Amino acid sequence: MLKRSLGLLVVSMQPAGISEDEFNDWYDLEHIPQRLDTPGFVSAERFIRIDGWPKYVAVYDLEHKGVTTSPDYRATAGANFSPWTKRVLSNAAGWGRLDLEQVSPGQTVGRSDWRGAAFIQLGATEPKELIRLAQSLSGSGQLQVRAFRGTAMREPASLLMLEAPTWRLLPTWTPAELGELLGPLTGDVGSVDYCTKYWRADPLALLQSPKRSR
Repeated sequence: MLKRSLGLLVVSMQPAGISEDEFNDWYDLEHIPQRLDTPGFVSAERFIRIDGWPKYVAVYDLEHKGVTTSPDYRATAGANFSPWTKRVLSNAAGWGRLDLEQVSPGQTVGRSDWRGAAFIQLGATEPKELIRLAQSLSGSGQLQVRAFRGTAMREPASLLMLEAPTWRLLPTWTPAELGELLGPLTGDVGSVDYCTKYWRADPLALLQSPKRSR
């Protein structure tokens, strides 16, 4: 039996009508655990954009793209959102969503031990072009590159996700260099975002910190 291609769900937003503390509490204490309990979700990682808007990005590796249309997923989505989820989403800005299928490389998933990520979002791109780009960027052992195709808010979209131990080790390009890399696909670039992994501080550690007691 052939193994299905991995899926990726990417969600971007930031708090607007609620505090940032409540927004992060909701993600960390309810939403991420709920998603990880949903069959088909492999991992869940949160990132913060180094520059740009919206501030927060959540990335979920999936066993396959169909996970987000499954009965298990729908049981806690849409009309079945919890009251807290409805409150947070109604007070969030910049909401965006990518539903994707991995085209390269094989069954590779995200690096939970690496903190830097860059997202190059494109329009509808042929798989062979995405594979070529991913392979051309993957020359270093300090860089993992994955390529995806799917939709962004129901519009055709493609994504290159670059991961490195820290965001400072990610490659950067001038507009001319990016144009040379992408060739005829340059005009399809929707955005290039650099992110660092979100980290929730341990509240007990904060209470015990010498700086806290001064």
